[in-house]
Amino acid sequence: MADIYNPIDDQFSSTSDLDRMSDSEESVRVLHVSGEPNQRQAVATALGRRPESVESVPATSGSEALDRLDDNAVDCVVSAYDLPGMDGIALLEAIREIDDRLPFALLTTDGNERIASEAVSAGVTEYLRLSSESVNYDLVARTVLELGTEHREATAVTRTTARLQEIADHVTDVLWVFTHDWSEVRYVNSAYEDLFGRPIEDLYDDSRDFLESVHPADREAATREMERVSNGASGEMELRVNAAEEFRRWAWVRAEPIVDDGEVVQIVGFSRDVTERKRTENRFKALTEQTPALTAVLGPDGTFTYASPSHEEFLGYDPDELLGAIAFEHIHPDDRSELIESFSALVERPDAVQTAEFRFANADGDWRWLDARGRNRIDDAGVEGIVISSRDVTRRKRQQRELERQRDRLDRFASLVTHDLRNPLAVASGHLELVRETGAEDSLDRIGESLDRMERIIDDVLELARQGEPIGDTAAVSVESVARSAWSTVATDDAVLVVDADTTLQADPDRLRTCFENCFRNSMEHGSTGRTDGGPLTVTVGRTDDGFFVADDGTGIPDDEREAILEWGTTTSEAGTGLGLSIIQQIADAHGWTLSVTESDAGGARFEFGDVRRP
Repeated sequence: MADIYNPIDDQFSSTSDLDRMSDSEESVRVLHVSGEPNQRQAVATALGRRPESVESVPATSGSEALDRLDDNAVDCVVSAYDLPGMDGIALLEAIREIDDRLPFALLTTDGNERIASEAVSAGVTEYLRLSSESVNYDLVARTVLELGTEHREATAVTRTTARLQEIADHVTDVLWVFTHDWSEVRYVNSAYEDLFGRPIEDLYDDSRDFLESVHPADREAATREMERVSNGASGEMELRVNAAEEFRRWAWVRAEPIVDDGEVVQIVGFSRDVTERKRTENRFKALTEQTPALTAVLGPDGTFTYASPSHEEFLGYDPDELLGAIAFEHIHPDDRSELIESFSALVERPDAVQTAEFRFANADGDWRWLDARGRNRIDDAGVEGIVISSRDVTRRKRQQRELERQRDRLDRFASLVTHDLRNPLAVASGHLELVRETGAEDSLDRIGESLDRMERIIDDVLELARQGEPIGDTAAVSVESVARSAWSTVATDDAVLVVDADTTLQADPDRLRTCFENCFRNSMEHGSTGRTDGGPLTVTVGRTDDGFFVADDGTGIPDDEREAILEWGTTTSEAGTGLGLSIIQQIADAHGWTLSVTESDAGGARFEFGDVRRP
């Protein structure tokens, strides 16, 4: 029985008490009793010629033989009838009072029927009638050796069986042996009555009587498992048992088929009382199922052995589907290595506690932030694992990131206000002094230009702040309709708009319009700069596989500037604020779109928006 736990093994030491149940010496010991030295020598010589290991213990009289029995363990006695002091029959009777199973062979050279009858009545094992003229001592040796060998083996089996029975009666597990089809009980120990609450006699009378002690709801599963074992499979299950105690006992049952020549000949196994463990497990589950926290138990290898019902509510997983799954496969790759290291340290330290925050994939594939506390309860029989109690803190993490983002924006706004407004303010202040001193009217124009620029900067800063807010409700909007509406609000001079995008997007209409306005304004301010052909600028709005683009046929943007122009405050125009393209980036980010700056087919600038949702 490979890998089956044997409760009896626990009762023996590593030096094998089973081995010590048999005699320590391997040779068969024969006590030979004879008053004639020649006969003693002849028997000893004949025994010595046997290929088996034999030890001859000589005795010259009946009294000496009895003394030898006290001092030595022997496997057979062979005795002559004629002995000093007492004859062979008297010796046999004396030995039978001590041991009624020890083989006794009586040697006689006389064909006396009276002696033969008395020997049989006294319990002789073999009566060897030998010819006085020619004694066959080899026959004597072979006979007594066979008797001694059989007695030795039978004694070893008896001792072993008695020892095993003694052990079985003291272990708390129920040990049992059934025939291959469960039709007959070959053995069951006394622990059966305590666990199953039924008499052993009833089980011997009806081998399936134990099913009466199995909870009715578990009987069908138990019967199926019995059939599996009868067909050669190992079996294991937990059952509610003991009708006398209203099935409040739990038994863990393990069964193994014994196969001989490809056929199941017997079924052996044991049943163990696991009531306390099950009660602990049920209390644990009751506590975890009444709390909104995510509670899980992981084995030392990181696999789920338990998941609370709250996993379905918060993460969308059926708890049963998680059993056996490796928890770390659901962890975000950036968090996985550190978490595995912490878990491994936790496994090594009983009752240790670890805390961690990490991202866990829900059933839809979205990442949720969990704040977890793990405790090592591997040594707890009711748990046998690492208990993980987690809270979903995704909302808190998002709020934290939003606060950090807002703080970053405030810092950058402050930088813009202090830096970009300082220049036009200084210009306006300087010209105001000139007006006061000289009354020069052209200085008033410069003051007006500075104030206009300050107003433009303030408007763009406010727009940038607004566009950085999270997107609320979205709607299906027409790209062409929003693009043409935005074009009408931008000073485009003689520029031409071409809309080649008959499609709809899922977006915030106002922000999409602002996006187009800033793209168009950028083309007006930068795209026509340096044009030598004198022709009107053409701006095109088109569709891509996963979004849309805005392109012009202006002078374009150098490769080394395309990434930088999306950053705050970057501009190549003295009139620009450096915020327009940052506003475009903010709108794309808020929608979850990607934004890339490339070269258009005409050599101008192209702003391409990807990962755009369509209705």
